[in-house]
Amino acid sequence: GPVNLTAALATQSDYGDNPVSFAAEFLNLEGSIAAGPTRVTLGYERLGSDNGSKAFTTPLATLHKWQGWADLFLGTPANGIEDHYVTIAGNAGKLALSATWHNFSADVGGADYGREWDFIANYPINDLISAQLKYATYDSEGYAVDTDKLWLMLNIVF
Repeated sequence: GPVNLTAALATQSDYGDNPVSFAAEFLNLEGSIAAGPTRVTLGYERLGSDNGSKAFTTPLATLHKWQGWADLFLGTPANGIEDHYVTIAGNAGKLALSATWHNFSADVGGADYGREWDFIANYPINDLISAQLKYATYDSEGYAVDTDKLWLMLNIVF
């Protein structure tokens, strides 16, 4: 539809004889609106931390999709992570384009981690093959290092 709203909340805690006693929360709030061929999405995601001792983790998730394509947050930092993001996506003829800006910070202590831009362009060559150009650029503000990644892919559907 023209307007989409999403909310998700989860908690995670130690189990059994785990030597680290913790409780952490996950929160995601997202809203998007379509205007013609363009969709704008605003979001907030928090993988919380229990006072810096242990953060909410998703070991089976594909964090590349959610925490920036530069892949600097594949493991949640002990102080957790807050991600404020904006995505603009749309089509120019057959070409699908998207740009996302992330502002990353710590859940505990509020330290500024950095900012990231993610860009993607996808062009269908035919019903089975598409070409994709993908680029991520992360500007460190104290977490990890400045990182740039570029992908050029040919996707084939079987």
